[in-house]
Formats: sequence, structure tokens, C-alpha cells
Amino acid sequence: HHLNNVLEHMSQFGSSNYDFEAHATSWSTMKGISLGLQFNPRSTLSDNDFSTFHNLVGDAPTLPNAGNTNISNYIGDLESARSIIGSAYGFQNIDMW
Repeated sequence: HHLNNVLEHMSQFGSSNYDFEAHATSWSTMKGISLGLQFNPRSTLSDNDFSTFHNLVGDAPTLPNAGNTNISNYIGDLESARSIIGSAYGFQNIDMW
């Protein structure tokens, strides 16, 4: 849910609808909740998937004024991270959007 919100905020870069605070809130909530997955004894997310997910998400949101950061690459990384979660938990594609 929060990963999808981040993608939605990123789709509004450059428009008057872009809301930095909402973007930062969605990103930090996504990161915090996903870090908690390592402590769930019933998690179906492997250690490798957990590491890959967090490598894709990174340590901070990508912003429109981030200089040399490639926004389209980061969007692709977030979509890959979303697929990792979907596969690990057996979510249907329809439930991932």
C-alpha cells in the first residue's frame, strides 16, 4: 500500500499536485513497516529477498531535485521491490496495485 503511494507521489513530480510531505510520509512508512518484516517469525520473505527489497528501496526517497538520481530507474526498482513482496506472500497481481 505505502509503496504504491510512493509511486503515485512520484508520478506527480513537476505538477502542482506534488506534495513533498505526503511523499516523505508514504516513503518513511513504507520503509519502517518493511524493516519490521525481519522480526516476523511467520514471514515468508527470505533473507535474500529481504536484502534485495531494501537495496531496491534504498535509504531515502528519490526526489525530483535529487541531481544525478535517475527517477525512472528508481521507479523500476520500486516496482521490482513490489514484485518481491507479492511473490513472497502470494499476492495476486490485482492486489498489488
